[in-house]
Amino acid sequence: MLVRNWGLPAIFGLAIRFHHELDVYELPDKTLPSTALSFIAVTQVAEHISHELLGENDLEVGTELFEKALAHLGIGQEEFDDLRARVAEAIGADA
Repeated sequence: MLVRNWGLPAIFGLAIRFHHELDVYELPDKTLPSTALSFIAVTQVAEHISHELLGENDLEVGTELFEKALAHLGIGQEEFDDLRARVAEAIGADA
C-alpha cells in the first residue's frame, strides 16, 4: 500500500480508506479517529475551494460533505469566505 511504502503514519491510511464514504462524519471514533477525520475534512474543504475557483462543479465532495467538513473543523461562513479569498489571491484567481 502507498502509505506503507512511503512510510506515512497509519492515520493517513485510515483517511485515505474512508475519504469517499458518504457517512464518514457519522463513523465512530473507534472506526475512524478524529485526527483522520480532520485530515479528510481539510482535503474536502480544499477540494471544494479549488473547484469553486476553477469554475468547476464539485461532484466528488458535494455540498453536504463540504458543510459537514466545515462544521467538523469549526469553520463558520465568515472564516470560510476569508480563507477562500486568501486562496484565490495566492493562486491569482478571481474570488
